[in-house]
Amino acid sequence: MDCDIASVEPDYRITRLGEDLGVLDFEINPGDLTDEIADIIAGAQSESTGTCVVCADRAWLYRQGDWLVTLCPDHARARGAHPARTDADIAEAVPRPTDRDVAFALSAGVPASAFTAQAEHANRAYLRASAEAEEAELSSWLTATDVACLLGTPTAAVNRLRRQGSLFAGRRRNGRYAYPTWQFDCPNRRPLPGLHAVLAVFAGDHDIVGVSALMTGTWEQLDDLSAAAWLAQGRPIDAVLEALENSEQL
Repeated sequence: MDCDIASVEPDYRITRLGEDLGVLDFEINPGDLTDEIADIIAGAQSESTGTCVVCADRAWLYRQGDWLVTLCPDHARARGAHPARTDADIAEAVPRPTDRDVAFALSAGVPASAFTAQAEHANRAYLRASAEAEEAELSSWLTATDVACLLGTPTAAVNRLRRQGSLFAGRRRNGRYAYPTWQFDCPNRRPLPGLHAVLAVFAGDHDIVGVSALMTGTWEQLDDLSAAAWLAQGRPIDAVLEALENSEQL
């Protein structure tokens, strides 16, 4: 990938390099990004979902303790990892608090009962249920290829719009992004008017399904329309921004 990108932009700068949920997490300086380079990165990320991080042989997603990692069967056995076959496996792969974390939480007023085995079991059950519900929701959304066909644009352009905050997407357990249909003016083959400004309200770490529910639920302030329907009708964007910013759900 490095050689492919360098052939397009020799002096490109990496701003992010790592692994997230067993998928290559790679970003470069936005000023160096082109459609061709975006396609190269997207291809490498797709390939990484089936490539062992140790030997580059064909691989699958495994849980290694509290981590998700893409490994071939041989290296999975060597590391004592087991297949991450279900959403529960994904949900359970979360860091546990260290003794220092617990001490800080207790000093901040968090009750000790929050760290009992029963509380941990309840929390993991909640995480499993949440992960399963989110995956079920995202499985009904559009793929990047679907969006490219809808908008009549290359997939690289769809990825760029997502990174710029002009399209809303959630990341599925397979590492691919999914896009809800409510954000598109399908008859005119474009995103909803004002979508970029509205999505800026959700900048940061927000519940993916919760954001979608906010955009599709009805609002008294919007004449009992959903925010998405309001935008689709070309009504004032400021009304949606005000409703969202005053919402107790954010």
